[in-house]
Amino acid sequence: MIKTTVQVDGLMVLTGLGLIAVGLLYINRDKISGAGASALHLIDPTSSDNLAYRGANAVVGQDKLSTASDYLFGAIQLATAPVEILNLIRDGKPSPEFSYALKTYGLGG
Repeated sequence: MIKTTVQVDGLMVLTGLGLIAVGLLYINRDKISGAGASALHLIDPTSSDNLAYRGANAVVGQDKLSTASDYLFGAIQLATAPVEILNLIRDGKPSPEFSYALKTYGLGG
């Protein structure tokens, strides 16, 4: 008779937990899909009720939201200035986004 031993290690435990998780997801798939469909508008980028819009609106306010987003866009464009300068040297003209950022902050452009 062959003697065998089973050694429980971390991989075996993780595999078992993964199988249990997949099984629970399968059993509750109807509940999950219903909740997912009702929460879809929270991540929809075209919705004015998405989480990013509501968060920015709560911090900045409705009347200043466009100004704050404009400054954020400009800051991101100016942060990429070294790449844009290399492109300017190569192409001879700045990208429209970089020109807009420069005009927004009064740096020429």
